[in-house]
Amino acid sequence: MKMYYVFGIDNNVYNLLLDQLNIMADRFCLVEPIMDSEDYPTILPDPKKQLKEFMIEKKRVCLWPGTKIKTKTKNKEAVQHFYKCNNKSIKILKKYSDFFEYEDQMDIAFFKEKECVLYTTSHEEIVAINKDFWGDFFDDLDCKLVRMKS
Repeated sequence: MKMYYVFGIDNNVYNLLLDQLNIMADRFCLVEPIMDSEDYPTILPDPKKQLKEFMIEKKRVCLWPGTKIKTKTKNKEAVQHFYKCNNKSIKILKKYSDFFEYEDQMDIAFFKEKECVLYTTSHEEIVAINKDFWGDFFDDLDCKLVRMKS
């Protein structure tokens, strides 16, 4: 697996990435921390409210692409919301200008079957890709790829 950080993603590249993810990914997840609540939030903020019809499942997690919570307690977990990746769900994500505008500290990850093809770590404004899935997609884009250390 060849993991790379991606830097310099403007709104145009963001939209091109979403178009490509719509082709290659079958699902994506939005992950948000639970601060001091033992229950799932009952009121879903945007974009989860708009994506509700595409939801596959939600679960409490301590591990998701790009993040591992070391202390496993109820108030340190996060909620991972999985959605179908299709034209309509991608259109909702395109209403935002980048991967970090969805909601404060909300990570997103896209999957092709069980493999993660792109994920974000929002509090650090990191976008990472699995280059095995992207081929030459980034060759003509005005952004920078930096290989992660193994």
